Amino acid sequence: MGSHTRVIAALLVPLLVLGPSCAARSDLIVRTDRGEAVKVDLENVHPVEYDKADLQVAMGLLAEHVAAVIQRQGGKLRVRLVSRDPMVEAYLGWCERRDSPGDCLDVLDASSPGLSSSAKRSIALRMALGTALQEVAEAVRKVDPVKVEALMLVWFAIYLASFVAPDVTVTKALNVIMTANMIAFLGWDGFRSFILGYCDMAKAADAAQTFSQLDDAGRAFGRRMGPSMVRIVTALVTLGLSAATGMATPPPVTSLPGGAQAVANAGAQGFRLSAVSGGSVSISSSGLVTLVLAAQATVPERGGAPEQIAGVTSGTETGIAARVRWKGFSKGKLQDHFRKHGSEFGNVTQEQYLQAAKSFAAETGPAFQEGQVGNFVVKYDPATGRLLVGHVGDREIRTFYRALKEAGDPFAAAMDLARKLVQ
Repeated sequence: MGSHTRVIAALLVPLLVLGPSCAARSDLIVRTDRGEAVKVDLENVHPVEYDKADLQVAMGLLAEHVAAVIQRQGGKLRVRLVSRDPMVEAYLGWCERRDSPGDCLDVLDASSPGLSSSAKRSIALRMALGTALQEVAEAVRKVDPVKVEALMLVWFAIYLASFVAPDVTVTKALNVIMTANMIAFLGWDGFRSFILGYCDMAKAADAAQTFSQLDDAGRAFGRRMGPSMVRIVTALVTLGLSAATGMATPPPVTSLPGGAQAVANAGAQGFRLSAVSGGSVSISSSGLVTLVLAAQATVPERGGAPEQIAGVTSGTETGIAARVRWKGFSKGKLQDHFRKHGSEFGNVTQEQYLQAAKSFAAETGPAFQEGQVGNFVVKYDPATGRLLVGHVGDREIRTFYRALKEAGDPFAAAMDLARKLVQ
């Protein structure tokens, strides 16, 4: 990083493993290496929500590479292993009932008569992520879905393994980027819940004496996360490890559903998501995780680099608004906005006005002007005068109208209003 000022985003999170690193800490502290505080605004963090369609969209960007990785591994012949261990036998029976006899998740060690701690955790994690892994397998077509699940569990293990030893500094860019992505998409509380849930699951899995207890531990973790979080962490791990396993052109994290909201969440938590490209993660035995980033990866008004402040991103080919799945106008506000602005779009109905707003939000091209301030996004088309303001956290459209150019610069005026709203 040369002479650039470095900042430390001290993320007081427990480690994603058992032991001292699973200590529960609930604060988020951001500061420079000089001890200067960097402002964190957790009230403006709105976790991204995923349904099945969102995960399918995300996997559509990655499915071809996942299939290629599995094909490179070759067709591993799974045979029915002989074991006198009841848990191993129960696991193999589970695999056989899924029409994939043998070690279907590739977790058994031939030198060990039973299930190792890592094998127990992998099996429990499969139960926790079951629905999402099945949805991923649907997107990776013409590949054995069990092989897709096995690969995903390996990729989860790779991410978690970097945090095993206490008092270690991880400098791999992949781990820093993936951690930043998790915090941006899930929000601080969601990420903390994910970590604590994993710790509880791992403890229960290690103590399990039967396969049924492993199943219970995993499903309890899955319920604690909820379907949306399960899908998000699955998508982010797939994205991160796709980049690490030779994907020619990995899509940017902002291209995933909810990417615009993740950018806003990152900004509220003190860093610029697209600028995180490396650094280090320092882990103490007490559970303190310190994320070290270049100043350019932090939010300017919170102590980071002065350039590229959140605002105008004019001429983007794929803009902020187009990456949001807008629900509609704010509750109870559609009728008011239609009465005020509907006639500006011709003889249209209220429903046609709503669809026109959503369609405009989804359009992309070099002529549009777009900017984001906090959770508010402004999109303007100079050619037609169409202007939309939306809240990416709530995925709600706040207004949609045709601006009068005679009144000045409509885009600048809307951006000024957005800045006042977030103050």
